[in-house]
Formats: sequence, structure tokens, C-alpha cells
Amino acid sequence: MRFFLLFFSLSLGQLLPAQTNYFQQEVNYKIDVQLNDETHALIGTIEMEYINNSPDELTEIYMHLWPNAYSTKETAFAKQKERNGSTRFFFAKEEDLGGLSNLDFQIDGQKVAMRQWENHPDVVVLTLPKALKSGERMEIRTPFTLDIPASFSRLGHIGKSYQLTQWYPKPAVYDRKGWHPMPYLDQGEFYSEFGSFDVRITLPDNYVVGATGDLQTRSEYDFLKEREIATRAFYRGEETYLSRNDFPKTSTKMKTLRYTAERVHDFAIFADREFKVLKDSVILESGKLVDTWAMFTTVETDLWEDATKYLNRSVKFYSDYVGEYPYPHATAVQSALSAGAGMEYPMITVIGKSRTDKALDNVITHEVGHNWFYGILAFNERIHPWMDEGINSYYENRYMDEYYEGSNLPLPSFLKGESKLDLNEISYLLQARQNLDQAPDTPSDAFTNINYGISAYTKPTIIFNHLEAYVGTEQMDKAMQTFYDQWKFKHPYPEDLRASLEESLDQSLDWVFDDMLYSKKKLDYAITKVEQGRGELRITVKNKGDIVAPFPVAAISEGEVAQEVWYEGVEDEKVISFPRVGYEDLVIDVERQTMDVNRKDNRKRNPGLAANFGFQIDDSRKQNVSLFPAIAWNNYDGVMLGLGLHNKTIPFRNLEFAVAPMYAFNAKRLSGVGGIRYNIYPKADAVERISLQLNGRTFSYNYLEDSEIEEYYTKWSPEIEVRFGRPSPTSKWSQQLSYRYINIGQFDLGREDPDYIATRRGGDLVFVVNEVNYQLKNDDALTPSLLSTTFEQSSSYSKIFGSFSQSFPYNSENKGLDIRLFGGYFFNFDASRALEDFVRPSFLLGGNTSNTFQEDYLYDQVLLGRSEVEGLLSRQVFMKDANFKTLTSVGTATNWMLSGNVRSSLPKIPVDLFADLAYASPEKGEGDFYYSTGAALSLANGLFEIYVPILESDLIQANHDAQGREGFFQRVTFRLDLTRLNLLDITDNLGF
Repeated sequence: MRFFLLFFSLSLGQLLPAQTNYFQQEVNYKIDVQLNDETHALIGTIEMEYINNSPDELTEIYMHLWPNAYSTKETAFAKQKERNGSTRFFFAKEEDLGGLSNLDFQIDGQKVAMRQWENHPDVVVLTLPKALKSGERMEIRTPFTLDIPASFSRLGHIGKSYQLTQWYPKPAVYDRKGWHPMPYLDQGEFYSEFGSFDVRITLPDNYVVGATGDLQTRSEYDFLKEREIATRAFYRGEETYLSRNDFPKTSTKMKTLRYTAERVHDFAIFADREFKVLKDSVILESGKLVDTWAMFTTVETDLWEDATKYLNRSVKFYSDYVGEYPYPHATAVQSALSAGAGMEYPMITVIGKSRTDKALDNVITHEVGHNWFYGILAFNERIHPWMDEGINSYYENRYMDEYYEGSNLPLPSFLKGESKLDLNEISYLLQARQNLDQAPDTPSDAFTNINYGISAYTKPTIIFNHLEAYVGTEQMDKAMQTFYDQWKFKHPYPEDLRASLEESLDQSLDWVFDDMLYSKKKLDYAITKVEQGRGELRITVKNKGDIVAPFPVAAISEGEVAQEVWYEGVEDEKVISFPRVGYEDLVIDVERQTMDVNRKDNRKRNPGLAANFGFQIDDSRKQNVSLFPAIAWNNYDGVMLGLGLHNKTIPFRNLEFAVAPMYAFNAKRLSGVGGIRYNIYPKADAVERISLQLNGRTFSYNYLEDSEIEEYYTKWSPEIEVRFGRPSPTSKWSQQLSYRYINIGQFDLGREDPDYIATRRGGDLVFVVNEVNYQLKNDDALTPSLLSTTFEQSSSYSKIFGSFSQSFPYNSENKGLDIRLFGGYFFNFDASRALEDFVRPSFLLGGNTSNTFQEDYLYDQVLLGRSEVEGLLSRQVFMKDANFKTLTSVGTATNWMLSGNVRSSLPKIPVDLFADLAYASPEKGEGDFYYSTGAALSLANGLFEIYVPILESDLIQANHDAQGREGFFQRVTFRLDLTRLNLLDITDNLGF
């Protein structure tokens, strides 16, 4: 975690502040660089005036060299990308890396020693020639060369389009809490000192440049004006060079542009020869004029025609509600970006693809808003990301409500939900109901990938919406404006924001900070009773959650809010008085202004049952039940049609069920599947989830043509599954322990007498299996692995078996080498009893239908022709034991088996090569060695695969000959993995 970084320094006394009085350092920059767009390099010098305004004497200074995050594949940035599932940087070519070189730091003209900090190549420590006392200043100077990397995050280039961000040496912040050295990270932003910038950049003269700061090169305005005229002509449909594909090559003539900026802590430059340009301006309430610029490429030019309008509105909006914009311009550029939809810098923001007008307006507004909550109020976002992202998202949502009368993240059209319910709330509830969320006040690098977006952006937005609704919009705005005036151009911390808001609002905000921002506690109020009183209603409200926060109650009449009253928080249970009015229902927080995790008990009226087709968002007004057409087919039941029923919603529920009964037209009986599951999400970190399940299914599995007997099975399987908590929120290791009680019945159905049901041997052919399984999984993008161990016991046998799988990707497109090892051992095996139960629990080379239906004796697989011995359906295989992909009945073992599988992807085509090896020991004897090699064609992400044999061992070849599979195509097999379509897990597998 990042706060541990504070303890690494030669001098603990220097790392910690001497006193708590506020101060901030000042750094003033002079930078002079030249762009070489053939070698993709910046060459130049940087001078920094560092002013020590602290009460402390400094003997060293921490210096960020953030471009060096791209210099090796062992940096903190590289490791974070891998941890978040991206391998693109890890597999990058060496020529696409980058970083700073030719550094030669001098302080006040003296060369200084430089050492790397904590093995981070992007953070160094400079030892000062002499101590810098309080009130003194020094000059730091160095030449440098920046090899600009390809676009992997924020700094980079695509071809000759350049995004120069975090691109120069920069001192770390030293504040009242000490030094804040930090390596560059993709998830998590920055913390830098305020100062001034005087920047010169020399580059070919047909580049269009957008940058932080005020352009001082007058001739460049003429160039931009010409580009703007051509852009407007382009939009009028006139032919210009901006509309041709043969865009002019890089000019051999150079130009030098100069920019200056005051009271900023960062400086960004974007340069592209193909930028179109639009310019406008906006007048603020004080009369201040702010220029607005839009610079964009041929990507989504139809959307960018109104970009300056969005800039004008957002600058005016934030100025009105937070505080006046202090800078001379606000610029948005559309350019390459590999770190989200947009990224902010003082006075300028970069935007990626947006797809719609509304989305472009949304992201421009969000990034422009960061000029206030990042640029002017320079929070330490690496440690407290919610202060920047969360508060800014709160204002962004208000902007979208004002101009679009709705959420900036509405539900997709195919999902139905309540009014005011949006993807922000759904994403929070999805994590919170599973107890997988994290406190907003968590260092950015300690968030899981999904929680970074939810806890740093979404949850604080809901929290500040709650506060605004409670105190009133006018009071909220005054309080935030006061905070802005107190802390603009400074570095406020959460405690500073809290003190300012509590003073302005004249109340304690423990529930906001301690319970909501600093913890993952849940808010959950319920109405348990409503009684008529004298001139009032007496409502009993119970707090089922952990947070004592104010809440509103509304009376609903004719579907509208007739009256709403806010109440102070209830700690346990309390009777509150509500005005006696005519109403249809009483509802806690009907406008969804709080983050209540369960709204079904927020009403006086119990939610009624409502059936819908398709998939539903959880609706507090009703008990959701969804219908869906159930269609299936196998070779014995034939076509099966029915109507399915499920209550699966997003966010997930604790109790879930799904059933799909179907009529089988061949078997003339009911077939189908079903399951019910109750999920428990303990608060203890040691256990993530406990699931209690009951699953069932019944299908026909054979047809005996001679006797016209249809054979079918029924399966009932109670199960308990425990998912253990991860060692840390960002850990990729997970564990799971499960137990299944499997009850399987096999029956015959006489076709001539449908009422006659008999078993094969005159009695119920039912067998029971107990199964315990343990899994240890590593989801790391570079070293994914799975260890699985299973103990299985029945009346005729007991055995233990396990497998270990490891993948070794070799590129970022999920291509790589997969290795699997398997081993199994029988403790006992009663062959005669197994025969009576019609069970074949042997270890197998692989699962297939060509030998006998007994190979899938637990009926876990979904097979189209379970008992076929010839024809296409007999060639369906499934992964079992040794995972051979061939058709064979040899290699069975009731003693022990060892096997290995190797599978390698081929680049650029969906074909893999595989080799399967096994040594199988039968009940007696030493056993035999088997192998099979071939090629696999994988489609639909592995849902359907075709296996073509190339070379197989003699015993397998002999078995092919004995079974009449002499032809090459008769040995080709396929896999259709329909087990992935489990009804209870379907939304999980879809990524919800």
C-alpha cells in the first residue's frame, strides 16, 4: 500500500513534518525541448527553481522521472497493468518502450549524486550539496532525452501523433505529512507542487499543438486561425486538405512555440499534424473571458462539431457552482489514450472515442471539471482518489441532469428498471451486496480494478448526492464554494474538507466521512410498521445496516410524491411521526438519493409479484420473476420446448432460482433443468461467499430400438460451496471448497405402455455419490493457474484425483502454451457392486460417447448423443481425467493414472496444437503408456472446438481399427461445452 512509502528515507526526521501548520513548496520550471518525429524523441533541458516554504531543513529531494515507468517490464506501472489483466505492455517490443536518459542533475551549479528509490527507476533521490533551509531556494538543472514510448497509458505516441504527459523530471511533494515519492501508475493519478511554467518546444511547423499554458508565440495564432477556417469549411462540405487521405507529410521547416502558465502543478502537450481546430469563448459571471479550443482528428469528426459548446457549458457550470475558472483557456483534444475515456491536465484534456454526442459532452465535462478537482484543488489523489474523482463525478452528474434531464449512465434500452436507477447505483450495489466493495478512502493502488471505478467515482457521487439532498442544494453549493475559496491552489486533505464542510453546514458529518467515505459499511433502512395516530402517522423504522444517516420518507399518491420529510438517523429502531396525508404508499428514499442496499423493505406496501420476459434489473417495487423460452434438443428426447422461469437480477440477490421444464416430443415426457441457490456474504474477510444450492435435471439418454424402450435419468444434487477471501483485495489468488451429494436414478420408459416404468433389473437403479472438491486459483494475467483436488466416494468405490493447470501466454491476444498434469488413485473399487449400480467410475483417457454412456456416470455433461456408438454424435467428447480428445475405450484404470496435456496456440489463427500423454494402471498389472497429438480449432471462446488427430499411440490406433474407425474423418471429434450455460451462473459467466 502506498502509505508505507512514507517510511523509506535516509532521514526519518526529514520524511515527517516538523509541525502541523500548513505550508506548501513552490517549483518554477523553464523547459526547452525539440521534437524529433523520426526517432520519436524529445531533447532539451529543464531548469527548476525549488523554494522551501516548509519550516524544515532539507538535505535531499525526491525527484519523479515518470517516463521511466515505460523503460522496463518490471516497473510498478508494468506490474499494475499485469495485475489488472492487461499484458499488452509486457509483450511490447523493445523499440516501443521509452524513458528518460542523458540526465545530469546539477543544483546551484554543482553536480549532485542521484540514487534510485526503492527499486523504482521512475523515482530518484538527489542529495543536496548543502542543506536547504526554510525560506531558501535552489536551482535544479539537467539536460534530458525523452524516448517517447508507444501509447500504453498516458504518455506516448501513435505514429506521429504525440501525447506528452508526465514527461519531464518533477520533484515530489513535500507537505505537512512529509515527502510523497510515488512511482507512475496507470490506476491512480498524481500529486505535484504548484508553480509557474515557461516552456519552449521546437517541432516541424505543420504540427498543431495544444498545451497547458498561455501561447506566447503570436504567429502560431495565425496558423491556428487558418486551421480553424479550413475546419469550418470542412463542416460545410467544402473540399480541403483536412478531408483528403493524402495528408501532407512532416514539414522540414521548424517552429518554436512558447507557453507560460502560473499557479499550475502539471504541464501537458499534444501535437498532431492532422488536428482539426475549432475555437470559441465563454464569458463568466464576473465578465472574465475564457477561450475554448477543440482539436481533433478524423475520428468521430461528426461529434466534435459541437465540442466548443460543451467546453463553454462545462467551464461556465463549474465556475457558477464551485468557483470561477482562473485560467485563460480550456482546451479539449481528441487523441490516442490508453488509460480511460479521458484524462485531465491544467487547461487541457485529452479525450478518446466517445461514440455519441451525449457521451462526448459527458467526458469533456468530466475532464474539464478536473481543472477544479485536481488542477486548482490539488488533492493527493494517489492516496485519496475519491477527493478528485468522486467529488468531480458528483458535479458531472449534476451537469448531465441539468442539460439532459437524466443520468450520464442510463440503463441500456434492453434492461428495464426504476426511475432514477442508473448504472452508477447498479455497479455499487453489485459489489456492495456481495460485500466485495472497498472504502472510498483507499489508496488507488490498493483498489481492485472494478472497485477503483466504483469506490473512487461512483460511491462518493452517491454520498455527496445524499448530503446535498439532506442539507439542500443551496447550502451544499455555498459550503463547497467556501471550501474552494479557502483551499484553491493548495493541497487540502480529507480532514481539511471535513472541517470546512462541518463549519459551513454547522453540523457533524461523522456519517459522511467515518461511515461512508472511510469504511465499507452499508446503509439499509426498513419500514416495519405504520400506525394511525392523532393527526399523524406513526412509522416504525428499523436500521438493518451499519450506518446511522439521515433519510427521507415520502408519501406516494397517484404515483407521485405527495409529501417528503427528512429525519435524523436511526441507530436501531425508532417510531417517527409523519404528517397524516392521503397516500397509496409510504417509501423511504423513493427518489434514490441515498445508497440503501435493499429497497424492497423501504415500503409500507409489500412488493407484489411481477412477471416479465427476458432479464431484469432488481426492482424495489415488486418481486421480479422473469420468463424465457426454453428450447433444447438431444438425440433421444428430440425437440424440447417449454417456458423457463428465473428470478436472476442485477444486482444479485441472496436467493436465486431458475427452472426450465420442457416437453420432449420424442420421449413424450417432461425433461429439463432447475436450481435454487441461497448466497451468504459474511462480513468477515476470511470468507467471501457461502452458497447453499440444490440442482436437478432429467433427460433421456438412450433409446433401445429393438425393445422400444426409452432410458432416462434424474439427478438431484444438494451442494454447499465456500469461497474464501483473498489475501488482499488486489491479490489474484482465490480458494474454494465445495461438497456435493449426488443422487442419480436411471429408468426405463416402455413406449407401448407410457404408464409403465421399470428399472433395468426390476428395482430402483439409484446410486449416490459424495464429492468434496478444493480449488486454488491464480488469475494473474501472466501466470494463470488452477489446482483442483477431488475426493469421491460411493458404495462401490472411493477415489482421489487432482489436476494442476498452468498457462504461459506469449502475446497480449491470449495466445500461449497451456500445460496440465493429472493424477488419480483408487482406495477401493468393488467391480461387482459398480456393475449392479450401472456405474463406471474408472479413470479414463478422456470422455466421449463412442464407447458407453457410463463414462459420464455423474451426468455432469450436456451431451447430444450420450449413448451413440457411431455417426456424428458419437464423436462428441468432453474433458475428463487425462483429457484426451480422441475416441477410444482403452486406457481405463481402477488402480491409478498419471497424465499430462500440452496445448499451444498458433499466432493469428484460431488453431492450436496439442499433445496428450498418459500412463494408466488397470485393476491389476503395470499398465500402459498412451499418447495422442493433433490440432484443435477453437470457436466462440472455446464453447465449440474441433479436434483433428495427427499421431496416436498403437493401442489407440488398434482400438480405432477394432471399432471400425479406419477413415481419417471418422476420428475427428468435437466438443460443445454447454455446461458453461448453467442457468444459475449465466449472468456470472456473462461478466455481470
